[in-house]
Amino acid sequence: MNNLQKYNQKLILMKVIKSLFIFLTCIFVLGWQSHSVKGQVINHPTNISGISSLQEHILIRGDTHSGLWLSGGIAFIPGKVPKDFHFFFVETDRKGGDSMQKHHHFAAKDFPKGDKVLSDWRDSWKEVAYPDALQERKDKEGYRFVPSFNWKYHKQSGKVIGFGHLLRHKGQALSNHLEHLAITYSVYDPNTQAFSQWNSFNIEIDGKEVPCVAYGQRVDLPNGDILIPFSTIKKLEGWNSIRWCGSARCRFDGEKITVVETGNLVTHPVPRGFVEPSMAEYNGTFYMTLRAQDGHSHVTTSRDGLTWEKPVPWKWDNGEAIAMEQTMTKFISRDDGLYLVYTRITTNNNNVFRNRAPLFVARIDSENRCLVRKTESVVLGNNGFPLGNFWVYPVKPNETWIISQEWDRNGRDIDCNNLLGRIIWKTN
Repeated sequence: MNNLQKYNQKLILMKVIKSLFIFLTCIFVLGWQSHSVKGQVINHPTNISGISSLQEHILIRGDTHSGLWLSGGIAFIPGKVPKDFHFFFVETDRKGGDSMQKHHHFAAKDFPKGDKVLSDWRDSWKEVAYPDALQERKDKEGYRFVPSFNWKYHKQSGKVIGFGHLLRHKGQALSNHLEHLAITYSVYDPNTQAFSQWNSFNIEIDGKEVPCVAYGQRVDLPNGDILIPFSTIKKLEGWNSIRWCGSARCRFDGEKITVVETGNLVTHPVPRGFVEPSMAEYNGTFYMTLRAQDGHSHVTTSRDGLTWEKPVPWKWDNGEAIAMEQTMTKFISRDDGLYLVYTRITTNNNNVFRNRAPLFVARIDSENRCLVRKTESVVLGNNGFPLGNFWVYPVKPNETWIISQEWDRNGRDIDCNNLLGRIIWKTN
């Protein structure tokens, strides 16, 4: 073979490699576009034996509206055939600030059948007026008081109760005056298809009412009483005031919430202390997960849901503390086990604000209060945007939803999507 023939063969080989590279690049780009534009499903691998599939959907594309839409929760009736869905979104500016400016409300009566792509189901949503009962209120000085709600079906009453917190705004800016914080609640009645006017209250600590917030996961007891986790401030010292966390047992008469008793409070000697508590019950033990600014999230347990042990950092089952950059964590409690949904610091997510992507799920070793590392699985992937604010909903016996959004916090005027992670559980 002469040099010319060798050269031609080499040239042909280079063209083949180039064509293959272009082909694979197109497949990758089109695949990404089919998810981000057309709403098709990304299937993530699972390391949890009880999970059949982990699906990532786009709930609402960020390029379909102005502003940045944050997931504001879902009110619905769970069951084998869930129904009566109300999706809430709150709008902030494109730069990713905490200012709550406008609310959006979508209604959907029926659950998508089978594995129907969520974007197809979303086409049947109807945008309706945001309920008057949930609207913000203004005082004489022009301050806006904006409530938020984390909704959950209350089996004993047949109603959906949303607990949350009240934030004060001056114009579009969030006020740093924390003395105005309060726990909010509203009730949705499926029979009348109406939301009640929101109310607010605070909890008495050491003989006086103190500012509180309570938008984490709650536990409904068999007798209908409700355990709500809350954070509070004993001494106001600006935004970094030390927060304490605890729980309160409340009673619901079908319309109003009454605080019956509270337990002890836990805190942490770092700026802001413990915040954003969520609760779960599993096998007769109550669990609370807590956010902190010490590079970890923490966990504590209780036998009665009121008296809490000293919190410890979340750890892997080998005893290693898990590095988490000040963000919320949530539970999934099922008959077959207890699970944690979280973000953490990894080797490849330093480009994301507070390392808030991807969003993981892992099984909890309930006896040792740690995560089983080999079960860690991705629910929502890392697309370069933080996913730190999210909600967890057991919509069906074999399906859990995780609602989040790509919430860029770097001041870039870009489109960010609202996302849905669907955990499909194996059935016997």
